[in-house]
Amino acid sequence: MNQNKHRQRLIYAEKHGIRYIGYAKKADWPSSHRKLLNDIEALGDTRAREYRAQVTVDSSEKPWRADNVYRARQLAGFMQKLSNEDRNESGWRLYAEFMIFYRFTVEVTCTRCRSRLWRSEIEAPVSVLRNSELCDHAKSLEERQRQREPCQCPGDFPGWSDDQDDHGINMIFSDRSETSVKHSSPVPSISGRGQNQEFPDRVIGLTETENFRSLLNSFDNRTVAGSEWKRLRDTIKYTPFASETKPLLFPFLIVEAKSSKSGFNFHAIGSQTMFCIKNFLELQMNLRLATGKESFEPLVWFIGYAGQFWNISACYVHKNASEELEFILLIMDYIFDWARDIYRVLILSQLGALSLDDFTHTDPDIGSIILSSAEGRESTWTANSEERHGAADERLTISQRSPSDYPWDLVLIPHGVIKDASVIQTKLLGIVITESDVENFLLSFASEEDAQTAVVAILGFLKNSWLVTGASLVSLEVEWFNGFAENPLHVDCEDKFFLKIVVQSFVDVEWEPVRQLIYFAISDHALATILDRTASKVDIHTQFERPSVIDWKIVHLFRQIQSQSVRGNLTAAISMVSMTNTLTLQSKSSGIRRRSKRAHWTLNNTHTLVEFVTRVHEAHRIGRRELIDPYLRSSCVRSPQSIRGGGSRSWPYIVPVVTDQNGCVLVDGINNSPSTARCCLYIVDRARELSESSRLVKSASERGLYYSTFQIARGLQCQEWSRFLNRSTASESYWSDKESTGWARAWLREIRKHTRQEPDMTGCAEHQLCPIAISSDEEPPETDIRMDLN
Repeated sequence: MNQNKHRQRLIYAEKHGIRYIGYAKKADWPSSHRKLLNDIEALGDTRAREYRAQVTVDSSEKPWRADNVYRARQLAGFMQKLSNEDRNESGWRLYAEFMIFYRFTVEVTCTRCRSRLWRSEIEAPVSVLRNSELCDHAKSLEERQRQREPCQCPGDFPGWSDDQDDHGINMIFSDRSETSVKHSSPVPSISGRGQNQEFPDRVIGLTETENFRSLLNSFDNRTVAGSEWKRLRDTIKYTPFASETKPLLFPFLIVEAKSSKSGFNFHAIGSQTMFCIKNFLELQMNLRLATGKESFEPLVWFIGYAGQFWNISACYVHKNASEELEFILLIMDYIFDWARDIYRVLILSQLGALSLDDFTHTDPDIGSIILSSAEGRESTWTANSEERHGAADERLTISQRSPSDYPWDLVLIPHGVIKDASVIQTKLLGIVITESDVENFLLSFASEEDAQTAVVAILGFLKNSWLVTGASLVSLEVEWFNGFAENPLHVDCEDKFFLKIVVQSFVDVEWEPVRQLIYFAISDHALATILDRTASKVDIHTQFERPSVIDWKIVHLFRQIQSQSVRGNLTAAISMVSMTNTLTLQSKSSGIRRRSKRAHWTLNNTHTLVEFVTRVHEAHRIGRRELIDPYLRSSCVRSPQSIRGGGSRSWPYIVPVVTDQNGCVLVDGINNSPSTARCCLYIVDRARELSESSRLVKSASERGLYYSTFQIARGLQCQEWSRFLNRSTASESYWSDKESTGWARAWLREIRKHTRQEPDMTGCAEHQLCPIAISSDEEPPETDIRMDLN
């Protein structure tokens, strides 16, 4: 950038309240960010020799320290090489930025044990959240920070993780390189035409995860008083970039680089990015002004560098590439920790304040924040032990069901049904064959040919089964019913069993969400006996050789399922999520190549196991007689759930359903019949009175997103519903888009008749239930943006 352009930009910046303060004394630091800046300064003041000495001392407690030193030395050496080769800017950036910002691209927890792969030397200050409306989240974060443990997985762990890679991909942050940033008003240029856009070298911000997508798609509570309701996506500016399918939200870090040949003129680098920084800060400031919450203070980190010389806002200039680069990495760790645990939570909170829907940011799609992590599993499951046992005590069997237990079961055939989505059925259907059961099991088939066909089917779905102990089978049933088992399984805990599982969710004909576990287990001795009895040529020792799977592979998933929120379970039921356990062969290089088997969960789109287990059970059931054969397992409970849930979303690749402004979801039936209700209105997010039913139905049918699902009835052939498994729940259409709403009007009339409600009015009575929108004709004050650059 030439001197004239630089001077012109500085003059224009001064008019817009953008000023360079330069090195700022502590007394001049803004109070809202003083803790952050103190921490950054402390990291910068760390002595290299002391830090390297700690690598050996804390090698077991903080194994990532050695990695930091290694990466810093590697980066310094490579940058020295680039300097000697007189590389241009792009040559520097290609390698240096990948190493420096590596933490923003990978998960922070181990994909196997869910413990920490690394921790920031100084963790994000919880006090920032404690001073806002997020006190509960602050306490939770503080507890999680205390519970965090380093990953202790051995380096030669034989590939039994849930992911192919040791380090998962970070799904929280997103970055853009040399992508156009649109300015609200043209920036003067020498040509006189002005610049409408600029292309910063790199920008890092938040990814539009399901939490953000749900919030942005929700209604803005400031618009409900008017005739046209608008979504937050249309009322709040959340990205500085042009229209993108997966936009980068609320950027918080910007990078500008120059090659070492150009010299280090930080003011020139700063003037090149100042208007982009202003743009980013305005996004945050406008969000704060919209909510009126002053606890959130906008902040953008600015990193400028030329070759080996780096400058971080409110930090320092690097003097020695070998030593100082360690502290660039430490500062990046800190910024990552702050952005993950503080900044992202505050942005979600601000958007949540504008949303008409109740919203809890549970980060369902982020692996490092799942309940099963070592930092969260112990504290959460210990703290909630009383809740879990209490939930088990509250369970009702199907036979104990009483209409007064769940007053929202309002069924009006053929129109619709209104249900409390927190009530769910948990079912189990299984077959467990030990060596003593082989004779009775084979004789249960009508002929030897049928028995032979059954054995062929068993060998088919056992091909990728897990080898577990009898103790694991007992844990399977206990964990599935959240610690409650009516009829405990009795097997030898030391015996080995081949186990195949299908976990599926669906909606039954009464529109009740169901989660179902179907499994087949056979001991190794029983399988050998069956193969011998049926003269099978299968060699059990070669075709079924596999290592044992430890209990936590099952417990891990089942605990996540049990801790799902109401909305998470309803989403799974509508999507008809189906998962199964499996084994896959993978290569592992360790001097020589060998093949190992990886145990994991995967989506299931077949019905072989479900059909087999179901048919065996039906063949043994005579009328209403209970099953008496010991190898048949069957149980069902109906119970309430927690609205919020305690864990992350277990179901992969499905978008959570979006509730309307009343916390409801209206779902259409794909396979309607005269004997069932056409659709169901689920009460999801908040308590409602029966007297509100007509208003809730009217609102959902006019403003709610459209969802549909297939209802599974008892006796329905698997082929009829298997093609609907794992359907997408991403909805972009509304019920109001449908060609006819006559059924909705008929349903409303029937509801009013049964609940003795007055016709739904559009006057004051209904509007009293809506939030009060506060508007102002005053223009927001101009913001004086300061950049503290050390």
